[in-house]
Amino acid sequence: MKIFLTSLIILFLLGCGGNTKQKIDNGHPAEKIELSGKWLFRIGDAENWSEEKIDEFGWVEIVVPSQWEKQGYNFDGVAWYRKHVKIPSQFKNKKLFLYLGKIDDNDKVYFNGELIGSTRGWTFERIYFIPNDLIKYDNDNVIAVRVEDLGLGGGIYEGPILIVSRDELWQMKNEKKKFASQDEYNAVFLTVKLMDSLLTRGNLSSYLAFLSLKFRENEKTYTLWKRDLNQISNFLTDNRYSIDYVDFKVYHSPENDSILIADYVRLIKDTAGVLKFSDEQIRYFKFENGSLLEIGNNSRFFRVGFFSRWLQEERYFYVYLPPSYDIDIKKRYPVLYLLHGYGGSDESWKYDNINSVVDSLIKIGKIVEMIIIMPDADSSFYANSKDRKRMYEQYIVDDLINYVDATFRTIPHRETRAIDGVSMGGFGSMLLGFKYFDKFISIGSMMGALEIPFERVKDKKYIHNGDSIYWYSIQPTSIAQELTSQHFDGLNIFFYVGDKDWLKDSNLKMHEILKRKGVKHEFKIYPGEHNRDFWFSHFAENLIFHSNNFLKSKYVKIKETLKTR
Repeated sequence: MKIFLTSLIILFLLGCGGNTKQKIDNGHPAEKIELSGKWLFRIGDAENWSEEKIDEFGWVEIVVPSQWEKQGYNFDGVAWYRKHVKIPSQFKNKKLFLYLGKIDDNDKVYFNGELIGSTRGWTFERIYFIPNDLIKYDNDNVIAVRVEDLGLGGGIYEGPILIVSRDELWQMKNEKKKFASQDEYNAVFLTVKLMDSLLTRGNLSSYLAFLSLKFRENEKTYTLWKRDLNQISNFLTDNRYSIDYVDFKVYHSPENDSILIADYVRLIKDTAGVLKFSDEQIRYFKFENGSLLEIGNNSRFFRVGFFSRWLQEERYFYVYLPPSYDIDIKKRYPVLYLLHGYGGSDESWKYDNINSVVDSLIKIGKIVEMIIIMPDADSSFYANSKDRKRMYEQYIVDDLINYVDATFRTIPHRETRAIDGVSMGGFGSMLLGFKYFDKFISIGSMMGALEIPFERVKDKKYIHNGDSIYWYSIQPTSIAQELTSQHFDGLNIFFYVGDKDWLKDSNLKMHEILKRKGVKHEFKIYPGEHNRDFWFSHFAENLIFHSNNFLKSKYVKIKETLKTR
């Protein structure tokens, strides 16, 4: 009854109901466009190759999906793919995605000249939303993909390669949705419509009445979202834009049946009804005291973008928030900075599902609740470049830490801040932990690249500019060797490596350096090689190590006694 009454009230406020019938496509005909087969290909890199209209003379044909080495192109570096495709107008009212399978190693994807997505890492599926305003229906469209291969195989190597509707994608992924009832659908659809109408009219006080005080959309809390609303509303009102919708679906959250999810494409139109912009929208609603309010996704594992002053560009990091973050809103948490390996990115941790590991350890009382920050640092080794043009160290210890402490409920003290990493991330954790010891209480490394011969990285001139002396000066072993034993006072250090790992000797060297200096540390050699299975099987040890050190801080208060570890 509450749902029905809410729908009637909103209908009255809007003055019209519109087409609010939820269309559920069960057993629909396949909604996909096959893209496998011949693509245009060219080795090299040029900015205009992303554009819709270029001279394609000199481009060759290559088969996708398949590694380019298997087709006679034996090189490491950058190459581009292009594909012309016609999208029938029957897809005009559909939410469409470009499904590119897997790419080795990194990609940037453009649709009709506009960037629609990018991913770092060769093990991840590429699925990118295609904004409706970019599509030329019943006409020629151009997909351009810039691929950077860091070594071994390269290219768009695993399919399927498709343009698919959202419903088709759900079928492919076997995602079962519990769709909302018609009354629930009406309530959500009309609430969205009213909220957007208020936004375009600049009536923010009324808009906020539909926003839960517990709202959180990733890092955006109610307060932060309220702060940004003026700018959004002013943009819409100044341009006299209106908002329309495509492929509007409402379904129940699989995690919480009381939460209703609105999933659709938002169309921003001018006064003549011409489409100017479009974007993907996924919004979360729940009844609170009889009122349907937007609550945000309340995600505890998500990606955040922010501007780095030191790098002068937008950077990204993944965030893990502990289970009580949205329950005990006054509580603050220690922070672990977790650094990815070479060829990976902040997204690597998402595919490793590390949030599940952390949740399970917290649940059984093995570790304290903590925030984990996973930054993207390209293939920088987390070090400043010799020419000082790429200041990755300050990006982490200055920009990132300050942004995190200002945005999340951290305990902003050295005693409650730790750093750890895998392989290249181990290099980074010890480099940053040793140099900026006033920032961290504990340092960990999982099969860390603690010293790498210059010959293996002589092509990484973006770091060392061809100077082997500079390269050796930033090695963690070199830094440890130069520091006095007093420098390590108060630092807690834990690292391990596999007995068959090619980096074992550099880890042994670090162990010997610290031992000679009388620096307290934990070092272990386990059976294993340099791979994911090895570090992942020991990852819980790192979390327990940092948790134990957090517990020593007077700032960490726990309500229950942790179990013996």
